[in-house]
Amino acid sequence: MVFRRSGPVFGIPVVILVLLLLDGGCDAALSGDFIFRSLIHRFHPDAIELVLDAEPDETGAVRRLYAALTGAVYEGIRIDSLSLEAVFCVFRTVRDSGGTELAELASSVNGYFDARLRERDLNDFLVGRVVDGNGDEKWKKVRVDFLPSRLSARGYYSNSGLTALVELDGMLELVDGTQVILSDYALRINNADQASFVEAAIRKAQPLLDFRKFPFPVVLKSLVITDDSISLATRVPPKRFKGIVFRYGKSGRQP
Repeated sequence: MVFRRSGPVFGIPVVILVLLLLDGGCDAALSGDFIFRSLIHRFHPDAIELVLDAEPDETGAVRRLYAALTGAVYEGIRIDSLSLEAVFCVFRTVRDSGGTELAELASSVNGYFDARLRERDLNDFLVGRVVDGNGDEKWKKVRVDFLPSRLSARGYYSNSGLTALVELDGMLELVDGTQVILSDYALRINNADQASFVEAAIRKAQPLLDFRKFPFPVVLKSLVITDDSISLATRVPPKRFKGIVFRYGKSGRQP
């Protein structure tokens, strides 16, 4: 028995092209809701408000974006409040290490940012953590105390079976607008044999905060320390505007 097919016959290259057309072009499917859900996935905030001047166009371009987040998590540390604004930006779709498809900022002309990190959130992050260095090197029971214009810290450093109580007092400094480092610090160590190892370990721990891989462009100009928080900001602060609004949190809709 012979079977005949009428009409065109699709060869393998054509089939592949059709599949690519169906699977590709995902930038064209970018939407405000997709950007919104991607921010939630990246930052796990307690609450968020996203404002767009309009839906992304077919290239993923958004002329203006504003976001305000409460309780966002970056590099494992809870940030009490964070707001950002980006102008003339273009988004693309990517997959994270777990295979989840997300909206990612590919480019932006300008970015404005401010954030507040509380002392208690930083200490909650440090409680119970053991920070491993090279070999037998470890930090544990580290606690930080914010003071006006500086900070102090206390913790235990161990290396090759020897443990030292380390107390530190120093300043925080911005470097290249993207990093926060510890500078002009003084050390008190109850085990003199460990002094050189502790100094080397602190140098390796720099920067303390790093925004070089932050999902939005950041060029920080100010760093203010009070007795309970650190505030970081760009020269121009983010500004909310009227537009398409997405909300999540206690006062907003759930995604």
